[in-house]
Amino acid sequence: MSFQIVGELKDIELCVMAVHRAEKKLSLFYRGVVVTMMNMRRWAFLTFLNIDVVLVVIYGGGDALSVCFNTIAVLFMCEIDNLCYQFGLGERIRARVEDKGRMALSAEEAAAMSQTKTVHIVMIVCSILFSVYMAGEKRKVVLIVSQKKEICRTKRQQST
Repeated sequence: MSFQIVGELKDIELCVMAVHRAEKKLSLFYRGVVVTMMNMRRWAFLTFLNIDVVLVVIYGGGDALSVCFNTIAVLFMCEIDNLCYQFGLGERIRARVEDKGRMALSAEEAAAMSQTKTVHIVMIVCSILFSVYMAGEKRKVVLIVSQKKEICRTKRQQST
């Protein structure tokens, strides 16, 4: 899942770079639309995608089969945009986009993207593991509190 998120982040960064490079060619309206879409993609979609992994484990079950199938389902949802691009666009338009839409990165930009990719992969994996761990600890606390309440109730009933 972290590789999917990092791939989406890479796409977002490349789109932002392209917008900045073509700043004079794009109208203010189109720049605003693209930047808004990229921000929604980064701060809404990717946040929910990261949270989905934790929720799948908590509510869908933590066994290996459930985690695998639920992760495949979430990843399929992420691939829908690629499928729409591949099958929804005509061949001529897609060829033109692939020809004209390439980004040439400088050595510094390529190095920065490589470093951020590594950092994001490590941080996303750690955040998912930490969130699942904390959710499990919360369940334990809730279970202990409910058991203590039951013990207190039992003692009160026995004393009366």
